Amino acid sequence: MQTTRIPRAALLLCASALLTGCGTSGGSAGLAAAPSPVGSADAARAGQQLLGELLAVPPGADAWSRNPTGVLDRTTVVHAFYAETSWDRADAETTRRGFVAAARHGWTNPDGSQCDVLLIEFQTPGGATSMADSLSEDWKFAEDGDRFDDHDVHGSGFVESKPDPAGLTAAEVVATHRTVLAYVAYLGNGKPDRAAAERMIKDQINALGGV
Repeated sequence: MQTTRIPRAALLLCASALLTGCGTSGGSAGLAAAPSPVGSADAARAGQQLLGELLAVPPGADAWSRNPTGVLDRTTVVHAFYAETSWDRADAETTRRGFVAAARHGWTNPDGSQCDVLLIEFQTPGGATSMADSLSEDWKFAEDGDRFDDHDVHGSGFVESKPDPAGLTAAEVVATHRTVLAYVAYLGNGKPDRAAAERMIKDQINALGGV
């Protein structure tokens, strides 16, 4: 079975200060003026590079077919990761952060657990850090799970306290490497598997070049 989901991280972003410009630690108030958009050719090259650096679907797993995967443009990221009511604001904020390209893999493991891995490249390290800090800040105030620090990758994560309608409970981690934001989610049956998500993010950051 393949779940169709807006990640827990994106649901947080929909209502967060990063979309309203209220000036939290990761909000747009900490960024300079938006950089000029990159050209389509440069964005395509960056997307292919991200795809090559993305954790691969492991042998025996079934790659997602319903959720957007592969190289993603800004509009696809916004529409896949944000509630429709927040698309306009999310698109503006992603643009201000200097979005370049994104790439995503998702798969279902033989035991029914699922994995979601997303890389987003920004024009500057500040864009990646801004998004990661916003997620981390919002996780502190979420009432349906617990935030944690992942010191191995200088990132942060969140474990849900209850399963989704499909019976899966997510553990998520976000970290950055230079201009790239890395987000992973491990959706397990029943209790969230924080250790599995931490292994995924460590492998992904190492694939990008390490902390």
